[in-house]
Amino acid sequence: MPIVLWIVPLVMAWYAYFSRGAGGWWLTALLIATIIFIFRLRSSWKQTFAAHNVVAAADVFLQMSGEERRRVHDHAIEIIRRCGWSSPNAPDFSLPVVRFGWYALAMAELGVPPRLFDTWSLVRNPFFAIASTSRELRAALYIAEKKGFNSTLESIADKASELDKSI
Repeated sequence: MPIVLWIVPLVMAWYAYFSRGAGGWWLTALLIATIIFIFRLRSSWKQTFAAHNVVAAADVFLQMSGEERRRVHDHAIEIIRRCGWSSPNAPDFSLPVVRFGWYALAMAELGVPPRLFDTWSLVRNPFFAIASTSRELRAALYIAEKKGFNSTLESIADKASELDKSI
């Protein structure tokens, strides 16, 4: 359910609580609605930060030279291994949101500044941070388009598959 729709029960619960006095199930409803609202808001913020990272990393990465791309890719693999990747095989970057999520963390550690947004955000696990179909990602692409990054999820995926061959 979109976070905006949680505002209605929250406001209704607050209204009922203050108009009827402190009692019964209104206080419980108020607390539950407030907790759900806070968790949904926090989740939405995390997905927004992850989407900004993906789009900013795609923008910066696609402008880099081959040697810089290799360095970012290798550092992303190093970060994944530090996080506990135990397989002898390299991680699979089958989705562009996963690839550029890890590349964003690598660029942040390497000191490469993002061009589209102010800073890199800390995303704990880009493997699960955001889905390719999320509205936050579409919104980040829209904001980036306003700033001059003219690309879509499909074109980023195509470019990512071309990069696999060069890396």
